Amino acid sequence: MGVISAKTLGAKFLILMVVCLTITNFYIPTMYYQYLKSSVPHGHQDESGETLYANLRRLQIEIQETFRKFDEKQRFIDGKAFNPAVWNEGNWEREEGYQTRKRSLLRFKPNCKQPPFLLIQVHSTPENFMAREAIRMSWGRPDNNINKDGVMKQKVPGMWKTVFLLGQTLNPKLDNLLHDEARKNGDMAFGDFIDSYRNLTSKMVFGIKWATKHCQAEYVMKADEDSFINIHDLVLWLNEHHERSKSHSKSLYMGAALVNTEPIRDLGSPFYVSRREYPYPIYPPYAPGPGYVFSGDLLTNLSLVMKYVKLFPNEDACLGVLMKFLKVELTYNERFLPFSMGKATYWQYQGYSICEFIHALVIHRISGKLQIQTHFNVLVLKHTRTICHHIKSGVGEPEFEVLGGR
Repeated sequence: MGVISAKTLGAKFLILMVVCLTITNFYIPTMYYQYLKSSVPHGHQDESGETLYANLRRLQIEIQETFRKFDEKQRFIDGKAFNPAVWNEGNWEREEGYQTRKRSLLRFKPNCKQPPFLLIQVHSTPENFMAREAIRMSWGRPDNNINKDGVMKQKVPGMWKTVFLLGQTLNPKLDNLLHDEARKNGDMAFGDFIDSYRNLTSKMVFGIKWATKHCQAEYVMKADEDSFINIHDLVLWLNEHHERSKSHSKSLYMGAALVNTEPIRDLGSPFYVSRREYPYPIYPPYAPGPGYVFSGDLLTNLSLVMKYVKLFPNEDACLGVLMKFLKVELTYNERFLPFSMGKATYWQYQGYSICEFIHALVIHRISGKLQIQTHFNVLVLKHTRTICHHIKSGVGEPEFEVLGGR
């Protein structure tokens, strides 16, 4: 084993400090990069052929500019014209009022003339402007400034597309803001239903039908707007799986796993499902909604089978029922929602190991600026992998289990 110099260790330590400071909302001080410039050999190259320092320096510039744009957008959203009280005004009206506004439906549809390798459908709430903006500025777009350079550019150039799925509102003022956002960004699709928690199954159905008709990707992912997606590793994993599976025609349905889950029959619960809606005592195995992936070749059959299977207001379990009808088994992958499913340690108010984060493919309850920070930190550690060489096991081990879907 070679001897590691104190100078190299010091540089690695300072890179780790840069990562930690970024997590806690601090901008990265230039002095750290000045130290790295003198400590990290300029001849040391990463897989893309660029020096480590050059990659880190470029990422530093891009993250500071991204934070600036995010804060500028936040100030705009927080302005008088975007008062949350105004957004919600009218959204609690009776849904019958929706029928009188049919002519003013938001009908934007994203452009998908060239279907991507991976289509990510984010279930979004109309008034959550900044949640959508954070995703656009982090993992959501391959063409944003952070993703265009370095490790993302070299390995996964433009292989994914993110689309936000929304329903309709009963508020003309909110509709005007959504109209402007959709026209500017071109990544929002609106279904013909009121956007509400009880209509999430309608949103899932809309997403499948829209993708079937307009965007037949190789793989489709469903995510929540407070889910962080390790897009670099996810696309690489799917690409390797795609190459391995060419010899067989088995379709993929993959995520974390909920097994032997009973429907909630409590009338006071937002998750209530009546026996009339779903009469059986347990759901078949299904992937929870913060993030799961399925093969694009299932889209047409899913759209067809919806005509024969009774749908109910638990969209993730409902998809599990549709998959069971199609005899598609759920593949459990521990890298999906490891902190939610108990596969790794994460104390939200006591910090966490960023080294654990870089192995997860989906992490729930990451929103706002933390989306950008987490994405940036993962990219930094992609360039400086030796920081996390002490992680020998845990999240990221290649252990997958197929759960019965028949």
